[in-house]
Amino acid sequence: MVSMIINNNSRQNSHWYSLLLFLLIISFSSCNKGDNLIGKDILPPGDEILLSFNQGVTIESFTVSVDSVISDENEFSSSRPHCLLGSYIDPVFGLSKASFLTQVRLSKNQINFGDDFYIDSVVLYLNLTNIYGEERQSGPQEIFIYQLTDSINKDSSYASNIDVSGYIDEASILAHFNYVPAYMDTVLAIPLDIDAFEFLKDTNNLIDNSTFHEAFMGLYLTSTTVDYQGSILSFNMLSEKSKLTLHYHNYPGSSPLIPASAHSELDFLINEKCARINLFEHDYSLAQNPIQFINAHNIDDTLIYVQAMGGLKAKIKIPDLGSYFDSENIVINQARLFFPVLENSTGDFSPPTSLNLRHINDNGGDENMPDLYHNGTLYGEYFNGSYNDDIKGYEFNIAQYIQELIDGEKPNYGFYITPYSPSDVTMPNRVILKGGSANNGIKLYITYIKL
Repeated sequence: MVSMIINNNSRQNSHWYSLLLFLLIISFSSCNKGDNLIGKDILPPGDEILLSFNQGVTIESFTVSVDSVISDENEFSSSRPHCLLGSYIDPVFGLSKASFLTQVRLSKNQINFGDDFYIDSVVLYLNLTNIYGEERQSGPQEIFIYQLTDSINKDSSYASNIDVSGYIDEASILAHFNYVPAYMDTVLAIPLDIDAFEFLKDTNNLIDNSTFHEAFMGLYLTSTTVDYQGSILSFNMLSEKSKLTLHYHNYPGSSPLIPASAHSELDFLINEKCARINLFEHDYSLAQNPIQFINAHNIDDTLIYVQAMGGLKAKIKIPDLGSYFDSENIVINQARLFFPVLENSTGDFSPPTSLNLRHINDNGGDENMPDLYHNGTLYGEYFNGSYNDDIKGYEFNIAQYIQELIDGEKPNYGFYITPYSPSDVTMPNRVILKGGSANNGIKLYITYIKL
């Protein structure tokens, strides 16, 4: 069995590696013919299993901007329950801002509120599940809610950078308020302008969801840009706590002196059948310590930057990898790719819980790594990509990809690191990783068998 560790720093310490190789060979020679080594029983008679340590392969790493991402609920509705709202200024990543559009649905068809229907209030409830950014935000987020003037469709696809001006009338505001994010809050209750809901008095608008959406196309929630650290709020839109509630009563007669009937309420739903679109903006120039190289494809940086919300991804290339196996007939037993997080770079901005690795194809697009699936079944636990706090980094198992690459079944154009999809459009996290040319940077560990 052959072990191989690939990283850019190995050339600088070749004398240490030579010594290590010598010690490993001595240690191996003292073993009892390697009977316990993995793969020994499948080798043809007379073949030997060798242990060696190879070095000198370059790992190149770059930071690349993401123009936009498909940010509607799409077929991933249950995996994308969150909508994001707010803004923050990161000392490294600059400004990030999130807003969203959502439909609202009837809870039943053929609604009739009866005679002398009177609206007491209309309240939007949003289930707050996370605050990303400043732990104890000192200043408020200034939030605006508008009624949509154009429809959004659950069967359509929307990008995170659509022009929202075609969907709202800025003169018609349903709510405007200041909110200081607080971790003890679980539900925001936001009163809306009741005049906008006079259409509910016409029962023709309440026959079914089709007629309702013609009269009420949905909501747009946005905020002003903060001039301090700030935060992004995450709302679980599929929670039963997220809804629009109408509070009303009926007068038994025309005179307001006659006492009103008992107070009533009706919920309008925000659920998996609603179209939802997350919108994102980024301005990296506003950082205190701006990222030096974005889309600089000829500059291999010691640091790479990965950001959700349609922000940044990293491109990794190992151009010499195939040359190590050109004359070898081998079987890859294990290939682990490790990405360390830069020390002291998180603070109030926690890293993504998972990253994804996608290889670049002949068309310049990217595809899932073959190791993500096994016999057609998702093999995520093996493929990994989860943040490991013990090793302060992310690790992927890519043995099948490396095998297909050296067998000529996959091109060697490199791969992208992105936040894990499909949740990358409903989480605000970012992370700084050490690049291929950094000290103790990206490493690829390969164990293989010579046939």
